[in-house]
Amino acid sequence: MMRKNLRKSSIALAVAAAGVGVVGLSTQAVAVQIGEDGLGEALVYPYFTTNNGFRTLIHVINTSDTHAVAYKIRMRDAHNSRDCRDFNVVLSPDDVWTASIEEGADGQPRIWTNDNSCTSPTLTQTDRGGRFVNFTSADYDGTGQTPADAGINTIDRCREGYIEIIEMGASNGNDLITQADIVGSYYDAALHDDNGIPANCNKIAIELNNVPANQTAIDQEFGEPLNVLKGNYTLVSTSTGQGFGGSPLTLANFFSPNLGIDGADTRNIISNAGGFDPALKDADPAKSFVTDTKNGGVIESNWSRGIDAVSAVITRSSVINEWSTNPGFGSNTDWAVTFPTKRDYADPAVNQGGNPTPFTEMFGGVEGQGESCVKVAFNSWNREEKTTAQQNDFSPPVRGKISSLCYEANIITYNRTGGEGVLNSLFPNNINNSVLGLFGWTRIGLLEDANQQIGITSIGGDNYKGLPVIGFAVLNRSTQSNTTNFGALFDHAYERSIMVSN
Repeated sequence: MMRKNLRKSSIALAVAAAGVGVVGLSTQAVAVQIGEDGLGEALVYPYFTTNNGFRTLIHVINTSDTHAVAYKIRMRDAHNSRDCRDFNVVLSPDDVWTASIEEGADGQPRIWTNDNSCTSPTLTQTDRGGRFVNFTSADYDGTGQTPADAGINTIDRCREGYIEIIEMGASNGNDLITQADIVGSYYDAALHDDNGIPANCNKIAIELNNVPANQTAIDQEFGEPLNVLKGNYTLVSTSTGQGFGGSPLTLANFFSPNLGIDGADTRNIISNAGGFDPALKDADPAKSFVTDTKNGGVIESNWSRGIDAVSAVITRSSVINEWSTNPGFGSNTDWAVTFPTKRDYADPAVNQGGNPTPFTEMFGGVEGQGESCVKVAFNSWNREEKTTAQQNDFSPPVRGKISSLCYEANIITYNRTGGEGVLNSLFPNNINNSVLGLFGWTRIGLLEDANQQIGITSIGGDNYKGLPVIGFAVLNRSTQSNTTNFGALFDHAYERSIMVSN
């Protein structure tokens, strides 16, 4: 492990973002890190929902004006990160892809788009002038390639969850071996005409859904991903008209296998449209770069696996945000607390070794239920410093689940007494802070179990305590008046606990 001067680290980050090289600069420029400028190679949207009329709108922008990019989009269920649906998308330079995760007229959750950008395979079902594909329970109900897990096996699991977008490769339309223009390249196929119609989506739909047969052409054209993706999302309530907008976790330098400057490697990670790869486990090199705000520097660590490198950059010891509940104004607060790498540690179908550290138990739980619970603790304050003694349970209490978060994407409500709430999650946890009044803030501690205290340890001995977590708080006011209704989304703040090896 090396602790770097902050000024030098800032230069390295700038070089990584710009995609240019400086002789002798530390290789931290290509370590997995949070894309502080909002651009990267992988995007993780912390929550989507189709519950109670909600739609989740997602946008993905290719900010490169020279390269087309291919990425995998995967919607994962909230319980165990099993795959609800995935496919490939190719964006031409300066292109944007938009979609809506929603409930169809048949009551099924689905992803719908009226965007012209090319997908593989083509979304063939049509509705409202666009195309869609329904979500499926096959990845957790035993009808797919993955064994069934211990959770519920209905499609309801796919009504809420989170989204992974992983860039697989970038192409400027040139053969990377001969540097000659490829006639009928994927780059050319993705380009839009003056009417906004791509040249040949059929080529992309077919050939990127049969990668082995087209491996040579794909590898000749596509090099490694570039830090050019920008994303955003909006949770829209169709019943109240409120929208809650935010930005995904952005991971820069997710795949830079040659330890060179961004874009220098000719390799890509393009896979079949329906395959399980790439995923967050495929970060390469297995190296993380984390800003250490507590000690005023940066920490660079090497790992034996890519998933640990990704987990390291989002491992936190606590989660912090505000809450507001005012029945007189119809105000409520929900928090999303998502563990996007948990499946690689706690799902027996993924981690067959049986050790879920830094999580507490494998999915299925000690009681054989469809859960993998981790203990947490929470302290709350109102806006005038008043606090309560540390609480040890969500309300109403559940036997054997003291202050536990049991899913991949967890929703926490505040002072919920009935069916009210913001996101209308099917499986919410509730914190009762009514004794503190109507407004305040909460710190949720993630170091309540021995496994979280152990955390993950790098090859060099750097110890990252806590859990890999992302999320946000949504606050609303629903007065049934267009002039006083509003909604807001605030990303969580976090604390870290990293023990650096000397």
